[in-house]
Amino acid sequence: MNYLPTTNYLTAWRRAVDFGGTSTRREFWVFVGINLLILISVAVVFLILEITYIAPTGFDQVSGAGVLAVLWFYVWFIVLLVPSFSLTLRRIRDSTDSGWWVLLLLIPYVGWFFVLLMTIMPTRGSGDQLGEVSELQLNQYRNPNYITAWRRTSDLYGCSKRAEYWSFTLINMAVGLLVLLIAGIIDSLAPQNYTGAPLGGASVLTVIAFAGIAFLIAAFVPYITVLIRRVRDATGSGWWTLLMFVPLVGGLIVLIITLMPTSGR
Repeated sequence: MNYLPTTNYLTAWRRAVDFGGTSTRREFWVFVGINLLILISVAVVFLILEITYIAPTGFDQVSGAGVLAVLWFYVWFIVLLVPSFSLTLRRIRDSTDSGWWVLLLLIPYVGWFFVLLMTIMPTRGSGDQLGEVSELQLNQYRNPNYITAWRRTSDLYGCSKRAEYWSFTLINMAVGLLVLLIAGIIDSLAPQNYTGAPLGGASVLTVIAFAGIAFLIAAFVPYITVLIRRVRDATGSGWWTLLMFVPLVGGLIVLIITLMPTSGR
């Protein structure tokens, strides 16, 4: 077995949109630990730059280092969002036999504490508590699920696995959050006139807004088709997708269906 931390860290990234299977404690905590080290290291670098270049002139001014630090932390958070969620889901399934316990994350404090305990627990029913993920298991999830969903834009038939649906959904959400973040930063940094209306950043914001709208329009049809295929894969019938037209309750039921494994498994 390969116990190199870098192997486990890269494995977690390669399985970023893998919502099936399991992950060991080693894979989970190596990923968390290295990302914490990266976060702390970058924070120290920006702090040194801030003290070196801003302290002599006073901290009442907004520095370029401060803006870059905020931008970097937001982007890093968005990049980590999908792989961290999928890794936590696999780790909980590995220690409890059910990934549904990840929903405890919706309960502040108490739920978070129980999820933390589950990530510390050993593999359920396994003597190899620090075992590695097998190469065969990895090969099952190295297909480009996100690109597959785009390629099947007009495919209303067939089925789609959880990995294909959730990789498409979460990556598009991450892209949307990134666009909003960039637009907000440009808006805050743009020169202001006496009415508070942005001047220099107006044209850039317009381009970003149009790009975001165009992306949403382009992703709408492939999202509907991959949703229908995912519902059919989980229930045997794509007609359950019509529950989306039932406010609140219908959307919640469809969400649960998309989290279900393939029907008959």
